[in-house]
Amino acid sequence: MRAYVPVWFTRPLSGDEVRLARANGIEPIVHPLIAIQFEPVSGITEQALKLPDPDAVLFTSRNAVDAFLACRVARPGWLAGKPVFAVGERTAARLTEAGLNPIFPTTRQDGTEVATIIVNTFAEGAVIWHFCAKNKRPEAEQIIQQGKLNYHSITSYSTILLDKVAMPEEPFEAVVFYSPSAVQAFVNSGVKVAPDIQVVSIGRTTAQALRDAGISNVTIADRPSTESLIKAISELQF
Repeated sequence: MRAYVPVWFTRPLSGDEVRLARANGIEPIVHPLIAIQFEPVSGITEQALKLPDPDAVLFTSRNAVDAFLACRVARPGWLAGKPVFAVGERTAARLTEAGLNPIFPTTRQDGTEVATIIVNTFAEGAVIWHFCAKNKRPEAEQIIQQGKLNYHSITSYSTILLDKVAMPEEPFEAVVFYSPSAVQAFVNSGVKVAPDIQVVSIGRTTAQALRDAGISNVTIADRPSTESLIKAISELQF
């Protein structure tokens, strides 16, 4: 691989992630395809007040954790002591930073796997709160309900597909997708990438969305994290 390979990242990167990319010979071109709109704290807590007390809490994204932690500013210690489940290392890391002790799968890190763990952990009728996006994926809910647990979603944020999407002005040799929503925004834009552009996905669900969009040659990161994405990119042939 050459000194620096320009790569389009379709969501914002932290300073640490940019430095890690450059340390691995990657020059990140950050050009988001989606935006996040958080629910007001009052809206989240009002949803929760209408629900039975949970036996466990599920977070399937870091954005959901951030929304929950904003509520904790107004309600210190909210849900303290409840078992917490997470999807993905970034989600689990954010919970750990907040002093929580999340349970999360280390193999297949998606809603299907964590929901299966929850079903195998709790008896029928247990109450599960799921902090999630308005346009969440259905797998976790389906599995938890099939396991005869009492599932409740709490809408914490919305994923907004950006109306005006264009490719970065800078040339790039790979593009990275973090979510099916980003893939949908890409498809809606009508933007096309050249056949020789490498396409990298954070996980199986996003990779399937890419295949459904007609992009079949997709490299999938070993784990759903930017660190694993960078590793996957660094191992590609350019």
